Amino acid sequence: MITVPYVDEVFQAQLVEADYCPEPVWHGLLKGPLLGAAPPECDIRRIESEADWAHFDRLVRADHVETDERTVRAVFTEEVTAQMQASRRMGRRDEVHVFLAWDEDEPVAFCSSGPGVDGTGMVEDLFTLPSHRNRGIARGLIHHSVADARARGAVDVLIGALHDDTPKNAYAATGFETTCLT
Repeated sequence: MITVPYVDEVFQAQLVEADYCPEPVWHGLLKGPLLGAAPPECDIRRIESEADWAHFDRLVRADHVETDERTVRAVFTEEVTAQMQASRRMGRRDEVHVFLAWDEDEPVAFCSSGPGVDGTGMVEDLFTLPSHRNRGIARGLIHHSVADARARGAVDVLIGALHDDTPKNAYAATGFETTCLT
């Protein structure tokens, strides 16, 4: 059985029952400054309110639908998404900051960051709606999230991407060096 901290054991059992098998993840480590051009100005805000969480829930659902469409198995049912989000809300809200990127009055992307342990922080959960890709929003979120993790004590910063997904190339271009595949 998969054991994941801060994730309900019943939910984990449901994932196993649904034949969920995590895909290999590429991990990169940023030891110095981010490389490449500065991102365009982005309206990025930390989740603070229940309304923000509801926006985040909708974006995560869009991410899960897209993931299911490109993979063989559809495991991210609405119920699974809701349970994952409920677990996330109960988890380390003070430690992990979740950010939304806005286009006028509409949230269009998200990312999270944490200071981590022993000087190694983490940036994760990056997603941008397809209609807003290739505008520098994801790059803006990465810059914002790395700065947030470092402001809270991180020296180096980890990031991950599915092994066969294109974000790992963008991460490498910004200075994240390949560390491992899990």
